[in-house]
Amino acid sequence: GIPHFYRQFGYEYTLPLGPTVLLPPEQVPEPLEGEEQPGIRPAQPEDRVRLLTLMAAANQGLAISYLREPAAWAHQDDPLRQDDEAIITLVVMEGRQVAGYFRLFRHESHAMPGVTIVEASPLSHHAALAALRYAKQVSTARRIGHGIRLALPISHPLARLALYLGGRSLDPYAWLVRIPDPVRFLGAIAPALEARLENSFLAGFDSFLRLDLYTQTLELRFQAGRLAGVRNLGCLESQAARLPWWAAWQLWLGCRSRAELTAWYPDARISERLQPLVDTLFPKRPSWIWPTL
Repeated sequence: GIPHFYRQFGYEYTLPLGPTVLLPPEQVPEPLEGEEQPGIRPAQPEDRVRLLTLMAAANQGLAISYLREPAAWAHQDDPLRQDDEAIITLVVMEGRQVAGYFRLFRHESHAMPGVTIVEASPLSHHAALAALRYAKQVSTARRIGHGIRLALPISHPLARLALYLGGRSLDPYAWLVRIPDPVRFLGAIAPALEARLENSFLAGFDSFLRLDLYTQTLELRFQAGRLAGVRNLGCLESQAARLPWWAAWQLWLGCRSRAELTAWYPDARISERLQPLVDTLFPKRPSWIWPTL
């Protein structure tokens, strides 16, 4: 997309996008003499069920994630594709079992130079090293000097290993998101809000929270820890919890914490008595959208 352009239509940057780590290939250690290496091979159609299970494991702990349909996976891995979004999925074998997978863009592009790992399941240290060594081999074969890029959550074991090996942390771009109906959105995430309350010292919360977005005020009413309803109160002023709409979206989606938003922007204010409730309902959490095209 065009940087900044879509913000004029009410979109806001909220979810990370793009590479998070750049690793020089020479930083990837070669295996020790006699060290047994996990097998790596291209994924086959019969691996698809196992891959979907591993993808679900990769999404664990993410606030916002993407579940891919088998047909979309087949389209992405189509060997006849020659566009910049064409992907190859590689499985890591431990014995005869598929222990994990990682995915590379088939071709280098101007937008994503170098060898790019665009997705990976959770991998053991041994398997993660094998994946990085494979990427190193691809980089050497292509004579690419742009390094190995990891477009993964910074919390991913593969990204963390790359940092320990001397990789450099990058500032990712972001997905632009718009929430056209905040009342409907907050109602849709009620199960998550209720679970967060239940697992906190605010279990059984029985009251309401009003969020003044300056353009409208929303009221979340809870009964015995359950979200009983969300109402738009119009332009009713409520000074206890005030956030510009775009800051509220970042809070709701876990992009930034309440403390970060209030420290960063003067018009974001949450009274001390409501801070524990807001922090419980809307904690900062990592999100990631795997390739979708």
